[in-house]
Amino acid sequence: MPAYSTLRSFVKAIKTGDSNITQCLERLANDQAKRQQYLSDINATHTAVGALPGWLQIELIQAGLSQAEVDHCSRWPDAEKEKVRRQVADAIPERRSIHFSWELWDGNDPDSDVRRDPDQDLRIVFRSPRKGVKLSSLNYGDISVEA
Repeated sequence: MPAYSTLRSFVKAIKTGDSNITQCLERLANDQAKRQQYLSDINATHTAVGALPGWLQIELIQAGLSQAEVDHCSRWPDAEKEKVRRQVADAIPERRSIHFSWELWDGNDPDSDVRRDPDQDLRIVFRSPRKGVKLSSLNYGDISVEA
């Protein structure tokens, strides 16, 4: 959850695991035309280092993310972005569906947990440390979760 998510969207994400970020990532990751268009970039390890590559930032914004949400994704630790990149790259040739969700956890650092759904679809769960949750304003109900 990026900075300034509303309290309502935060509570929804806690209950369902769905956020705007996870929903946009899922739409983009399961678009067969985009999978083929960007397969060579997805297979390249440089894709997961530092800021997200330009093509991915553009696609995420076109999928419905704000620039603040894209920046939040870029700040995710490189090792975790690489873990996700490898899983997505492996799922594409097998034409497996890719699902994303989010949760808070008690660890000290952001984490990406890879799971298989009962039908063997790939599920990537972004886990943010509880200690990073900050209520920034009681007046507006803004909340942030630091990456």
